[in-house]
Amino acid sequence: MSANFQVDISDAKKFQTIWTFNGVSLPLPPEASFFARDFANVVLKNFILMCQQQARDAAAKSETHPQQKQIIVEGV
Repeated sequence: MSANFQVDISDAKKFQTIWTFNGVSLPLPPEASFFARDFANVVLKNFILMCQQQARDAAAKSETHPQQKQIIVEGV
């Protein structure tokens, strides 16, 4: 079962109303929120895929190079 993460269009519309460029508020057409949502979804998907790949790489590395158990001693 895979999780499905997506940016909601209402979040993109909210962001569109507060976004500024170099401190200047620029009026954007309503269609800009759809672009912002679609772009954010691409970025989110790529970020999740990158995190999953890093987790797979770390798991494979730990299988091939198991770490030795370490004893932590406090107050010595």
